[in-house]
Amino acid sequence: MLPEYAELCCQTEMSFLSATGAPEDLVQQASQLGYRALAITDECSVAGVVRAWRQASQCQLQLIVGSLFRLQTDSQSYCSIVLLAPNQAAYAALCQAITQACARAKKGHYRFEPQDLVTLSECLAILLPPPASSLAGVLDGIAQLQRHFTGAWWLGQTALLHAGESQTQRTLRQWAADHQIKRVAVGQVQMVRRSDKPLHDVLCAIRHARAVKDCGWLLAPNAEQHLRTRLRLAQLYDAEVLRQTTQIAKRCEFDLGDLRYSYPKEIVPAPYTEQTYLVQETTKGAGKRYPNGVPLTVQAQLEHELQLIDELGYAAYFLTVYDMVQFARERGIAC
Repeated sequence: MLPEYAELCCQTEMSFLSATGAPEDLVQQASQLGYRALAITDECSVAGVVRAWRQASQCQLQLIVGSLFRLQTDSQSYCSIVLLAPNQAAYAALCQAITQACARAKKGHYRFEPQDLVTLSECLAILLPPPASSLAGVLDGIAQLQRHFTGAWWLGQTALLHAGESQTQRTLRQWAADHQIKRVAVGQVQMVRRSDKPLHDVLCAIRHARAVKDCGWLLAPNAEQHLRTRLRLAQLYDAEVLRQTTQIAKRCEFDLGDLRYSYPKEIVPAPYTEQTYLVQETTKGAGKRYPNGVPLTVQAQLEHELQLIDELGYAAYFLTVYDMVQFARERGIAC
């Protein structure tokens, strides 16, 4: 019997010039392969999750929202961390972290710092092994996570059949034992199928502004970073690290379909409700518009529209627009 599996590290074409797969294609392929769940983890982005969520709803596949970050450290090593959102609070913190990281750098780049991990304790973290991290970077990442991150985290194990991978895995297993860290299988997926490798090579060449023939070791050495069958995964990973993938997936209950827009509370002063404050400000505005008295037809129209707004619960929307207009007018901004 094939083991259950959830892929917890998968980049889409939204990770510009790094991955080839459309979100919909990745979800459909994962569903056809019988995956338990799929995490969309584009680099410092959640740009692909809406398209993936729509497809996952049709395929009845659990979609996990996450993002991949390359951690900025003082050393010459590098390490990457995947952060997954198990609940809405974690999703909000993840989106805020993406915004802050992008704001620190010029357009098209980002800077994610170890201190950012402090605010992301609601998330689940996976420290990625090579090739996403250097071996020295993994040690650095362990230290940074232990120092700054108070949430649950795992050390990823990847089987991509790269040169020297066996020795790397032995080293990582030893470090995991030394630091009492659980390990979990991750595919570091950047392609839907093995046949996407030529396109992956072209993207690499564009990213480095070279011809494909001149890229050499910059190219992925093989096509293993695609969504592989569960039979193949069972041949490459031990049962425990595969089991951990589904254990993590079970903890991720957040669904994009549960999101609702939440208007700011600051737009309504105490002790008003949204509707009573809107009625008051509308009445004041009408009095300014018609200093000699509001015409009966206008009064009737206002009462009708205010009643409709109350029935539909749209008062907060109109107050938000009102607040923005007031802000602009006080500062001489055209609106």
